[in-house]
Amino acid sequence: MPQTPSFWACAMTYSMREAEAVVNLRRQGFKTFYPFFFVKDRIVPAFPGYIFILTDDHSWPAVWNTRGVLRPLTGATGSTETRKPARVPDEFIENMRRYARPRSSFVGDAFPHGTVVKIRRGPFAERTALVLLSGEERVRVLLHLLGRPHEVEFLVEELERAEAL
Repeated sequence: MPQTPSFWACAMTYSMREAEAVVNLRRQGFKTFYPFFFVKDRIVPAFPGYIFILTDDHSWPAVWNTRGVLRPLTGATGSTETRKPARVPDEFIENMRRYARPRSSFVGDAFPHGTVVKIRRGPFAERTALVLLSGEERVRVLLHLLGRPHEVEFLVEELERAEAL
């Protein structure tokens, strides 16, 4: 069977659970994009409640069943099994990557932006988080706790790359 080409699609997340959806999709091997801006040291999503996923027609059903994802955007009606994802133009994603890039005073790059990491020790040990900013010594992550995302900073040695499941 020929391989279906990949394309960007969009999914709606449960309220304030974008980070959870991104982490769970990445565990399944999907590439994701969650554009945000920094406004007065706070993270402001470019599209609150939405994330972008690099997918294809065959792997799309897995997105429907991912924890944190409310529903993928399809642009069609009908049963879940027959809906095809609405495609997001590559140019749109490229432009958003240029303009929704985090800027910080962090120096270095222990973990690239968007990396899923696992916390090694402390009260959050074994939890996964999404890297927002990374320096040589400290890393700011988005951690999902009590149904809400929280920005937390860790020392680099307290984190490790999370293995894909």
